[in-house]
Amino acid sequence: MSDSPPEPGFSLSSASLRLRAADEPPAPARHASTVALLRDTPEGLEVFLVRRGTNLNFAGGAMVYPGGAVDEADRDPALLEHWAGPAPEAFSRPLLADEEMSRGLVVAAVRETFEEAGVLLATAPAAGWANSERLEALRVELRAGRTGLPQVLEETGLALDAGCLQPFAHWITPESEPRRFDTRFFLAKTPEGQHATHDGEESASGTWMRPADALESSRRGECFMLPPTVFTLQELAGYSSVSQAFQATAGRDVPAILPRLEYGEDGIRFFLPTDPGY
Repeated sequence: MSDSPPEPGFSLSSASLRLRAADEPPAPARHASTVALLRDTPEGLEVFLVRRGTNLNFAGGAMVYPGGAVDEADRDPALLEHWAGPAPEAFSRPLLADEEMSRGLVVAAVRETFEEAGVLLATAPAAGWANSERLEALRVELRAGRTGLPQVLEETGLALDAGCLQPFAHWITPESEPRRFDTRFFLAKTPEGQHATHDGEESASGTWMRPADALESSRRGECFMLPPTVFTLQELAGYSSVSQAFQATAGRDVPAILPRLEYGEDGIRFFLPTDPGY
């Protein structure tokens, strides 16, 4: 795939989407966070991608960034006792959310990155914590719902580091799909000393890839990606380092993008608000 965006109205496989019945009203879009976890390598910028299990109802089999829906517990104000970096209200404008939801979105980004990639976006861990067996055990317990993020931070003596995250994009699932998410995309630099690994449950595999290589793999049909992943990878492919990606996207407006799907005999076509025919 080239560095330019797909042509307006580019086609999607109907097998890749589950569509709501035509006589049903649009489903509400649940708030969610996803994180493009980045690292620098001698070959250039790399991003961590996971392949979702084929048995999952939403985007089964797709290559995506770690992420998921905001849980009620993510908005618990008690998490402010374990908070470092910019306050939640500092995220309100780029996330198009009030202070409470901004807090939930940031917490969900940290929690999901830990659950799905094994990377804890927190203040520098004390010696012995990074990649320790106990930290992995806490990840398993958190994923299973047997503990919460506040308890993980309490035991490790760490604080959620909101400064690791930078708002990057905002996509809303088209109204024609039965399961919808209002998803904020964040950039995050992998903390020094931590290593990303997929969870083996929601994600069947995980890998570090240069954005351009990931796009080429998608073009060759080796993996399936939803349009938001394609578009964000295309932007990331233009950056040579983590610092360049952060500098280029710092402080910018992050408008919500609600695509429209059009159905025809030749399949499904995908339109952005800026495309002719939207």
